[in-house]
Amino acid sequence: MHKICALVAIIFVSLHLTAPNSVSDSYNSTDSTIVDANGNRLPGSVDSDITVANVASNPPQESSLLNNLGDYFLLRKSFLTADDATEPAKFSWTKSKGESAFYELDLALGLNPKGFPFLHSGTSTQNWEFNWKIQPTFEAHTSTQAKAEQDSLSGRLPVSLYLQPNFEAFISQHKVAISLVYETDRHQETATIGGDLYYTPTIPALAIGVEKTIDRVTFRWRPFVGVEGGHILENDNNALDPSKSEFFRLVLKFHADVWIGKQFVISADYSMRDDLLGDSAVHHYYEVSPTLFLDKDHHFSVGLTFKRGKTTPDFSDVDSINAWVGVLF
Repeated sequence: MHKICALVAIIFVSLHLTAPNSVSDSYNSTDSTIVDANGNRLPGSVDSDITVANVASNPPQESSLLNNLGDYFLLRKSFLTADDATEPAKFSWTKSKGESAFYELDLALGLNPKGFPFLHSGTSTQNWEFNWKIQPTFEAHTSTQAKAEQDSLSGRLPVSLYLQPNFEAFISQHKVAISLVYETDRHQETATIGGDLYYTPTIPALAIGVEKTIDRVTFRWRPFVGVEGGHILENDNNALDPSKSEFFRLVLKFHADVWIGKQFVISADYSMRDDLLGDSAVHHYYEVSPTLFLDKDHHFSVGLTFKRGKTTPDFSDVDSINAWVGVLF
């Protein structure tokens, strides 16, 4: 518990130190894509994370408790990537290969820059538009299983930078996300601190970050390439390489969504991490999630998630299927 408290304190102290003294009103947007009450794009033409301006320029939504909370806080499955942030927080029943069933919680809580003007700003020139936002987040991926494959807590202080040309270009947007990250695993007794940097483009001609629709089916995908590194604070069970106190990895990620109508979506994620220090191990991880939203504003949902591979912080083998109920605001 003292680690979590210290982590929260670090995030908010960092937030205070990085807050600007004035706020720019330079955001402009002509985007007319349909959104739900959470500011998420329904099947349409534009990526769900172009700029903060897109969310700020949406017409007022019907007032409700969840919509009002959503102006200041975001509840999701994860904020690791922009596309992770479209999936709801999940409480699930899980069956792992060769193990008894157990319950799992995948939850991420973040501040919504929409409700905190000092967390985002931007400027523009004749040829370029530049925007940035800061979104402190806390994530928990934990379970009731005694020997959980993934039982981690993490805190992040991500800064997202957006550069868009004001002229016709093959790449219509460049995004760079830089994060400070603290992550701990209760079962494996590991703790790491470090950071990561990811780049992703928006390329309409390749449907990267831009939705393509055929009848009632809408498709969108997005690649991410980057690096992550840091220092190992705890490794009591030697779940990580005991010969190393630092780590540095090359990371490649893909996310894809296939919408059928406006209430059902199949999401797929893949990540590859190549350890650039030590034994140069390569770790692969996959997730596939069919999701049915139960209301028009996409607050509540049910679904399945298939997980396979090895992921951070300790790269334990994951091979499971989850049946879950989800909440998103």
